Amino acid sequence: MKSGIVPVKNVARLSAASRALLQRAPGAPGIGLVDGEAGFGKSTATAWLSNQTPSIYVRAIALWTPSAMLSAMCRELRVASGGSCSQMLDRIVETVSRTGQSVFVDEVDYIIKKTTLIETLRDLHDIATVPVIMIGESGIMERIGHLRRFTSRIAEHVTFQPLDEADAGLIADQLCSVKIKPDLLHQILRDTRGNCRNIVVSLARAEQIAKSSGIDEIGCDHVGKRKLFTGGNDAAGQTQPGAR
Repeated sequence: MKSGIVPVKNVARLSAASRALLQRAPGAPGIGLVDGEAGFGKSTATAWLSNQTPSIYVRAIALWTPSAMLSAMCRELRVASGGSCSQMLDRIVETVSRTGQSVFVDEVDYIIKKTTLIETLRDLHDIATVPVIMIGESGIMERIGHLRRFTSRIAEHVTFQPLDEADAGLIADQLCSVKIKPDLLHQILRDTRGNCRNIVVSLARAEQIAKSSGIDEIGCDHVGKRKLFTGGNDAAGQTQPGAR
């Protein structure tokens, strides 16, 4: 099975939000929020998007302090990471302001638990005036709703949704080397509840069955009682903590 980004509806909405942030009027807020259930493709899509425009992409971890967060950004920007937090922030601001780089921060669920971290992101946004895009789990907006100075700067909010049959068919057409019949595609979508990661896993297993059987088209009759997605219905859309 091939790898790559397929322009499903979630990716299209993410790309539109990114363009809106980049093209916003001077002085307009430029923070973006991307959320959704684990396995819906947020991290993959935003990592791809960050490679399409000048930007840096960092992944938060549970142990981050303001110093650790700013050091990670400095490393991505290839500027000195030593000195105080204020000095590092100054270097980051100077660099992204000069280069026009957006800042993508994944696993932002760790950040919202620490006021100093999220306020540092607000400072970065306000001073550098470049887009800051945060990626996290569903419900993140509700958890930061009390931080009015921050939420008032969120100009674009994209919630990744379960894939529909058209999305799943697009993935099958573009990534599979065998044809997936409509009945099997419908079963995969039902069993995975539209979870992008689990759909890709199921399609890969269907492709393996087809290749081992010497056929170039596969449907439910070829799969039989074999499970393509083994996580169980209750696990669809639920993965290990930290997975995106």
